[in-house]
Amino acid sequence: RYKIIFDQIHECGWHVILHSCGRINQFVPALIESGVDVLNMQQTRSYGLETFGQEFRGKVCFLGTVDIQTTLPRGIEAEVREEARLLIENWSTPQGGLIAFDYGDWPAVDVNPKTVRAMFDEFDRQKEYWQGPE
Repeated sequence: RYKIIFDQIHECGWHVILHSCGRINQFVPALIESGVDVLNMQQTRSYGLETFGQEFRGKVCFLGTVDIQTTLPRGIEAEVREEARLLIENWSTPQGGLIAFDYGDWPAVDVNPKTVRAMFDEFDRQKEYWQGPE
């Protein structure tokens, strides 16, 4: 059913962006095979940052953020920066594959705006990963 829907979306010239919460690792190959272009992932720790990335990076684009249920609510800047680096290193390739995004309702998940700024600051600091050698 997803493939039928995704094919219709692609026929319109659009990309398929699918959001899912929770550990969906076993379903990701079928979603990719069905034609998903971007997976919106917000509970990044639940997937296994390194192993998830090793298995799927380069096969699908991720629309992600530092984990909204664990890392960001704790508000420890060093942890937030480290996880942002891990996402870049494990979920993207030098050609791209990771879209850092703003959750949009940080008070709903009890996240301080300073923590969000630290996350985006770290994503910005790491942008050379995608630019490759000069």
